[in-house]
Amino acid sequence: MKKLYWILITVLILVIGVAVFRPGGEDSWIKDDKGVWVKHGVPAETPDYVLEQQEIIECALQLYQQVKNQEIDFVSQCLGTCEDYAVDVVHVPRR
Repeated sequence: MKKLYWILITVLILVIGVAVFRPGGEDSWIKDDKGVWVKHGVPAETPDYVLEQQEIIECALQLYQQVKNQEIDFVSQCLGTCEDYAVDVVHVPRR
């Protein structure tokens, strides 16, 4: 009977250990359907690739706002660049 008791305790400890320390749990970064990294849970750290993408998105939004403030009618044009990326305005559906 004591042997069964110790086996059950060992299995219970293993199950709790796997549940708590499993890699890729709730607190991580995932890509949404547009390819943007978003928080999943409360990650302890923000990876460099996520920070880089967030900076590029912020830069693109600033470029858009600058052109929009000039009251230019958007057709389909390049607004500028952010790091190595071109920021374009494209209408859907294309004409």
